[in-house]
Amino acid sequence: MRVFSRSHIITSTMRSLLKKAIKSADKVVVAWGNNGKLMQRDRLVLELLSKHDIQPHCLGITKADYPHHPLYIMCSKQLGVYR
Repeated sequence: MRVFSRSHIITSTMRSLLKKAIKSADKVVVAWGNNGKLMQRDRLVLELLSKHDIQPHCLGITKADYPHHPLYIMCSKQLGVYR
């Protein structure tokens, strides 16, 4: 079994691309569903957003308190603030 560190989950290249994207966006929408918790990817992205004072938005929240994945919600759903 291979053990991954946090750096394997979101590499420095991916982190750099995320930073560039969030700085140029009017709103950042998070939508990973319940699977975002895998290897704490959700925490890493939320920490990055917080570090840059970016308020994440979502299309709803799952029972487990994760932002809904758009595949599982109605198209009329409006954006709201996540956390």
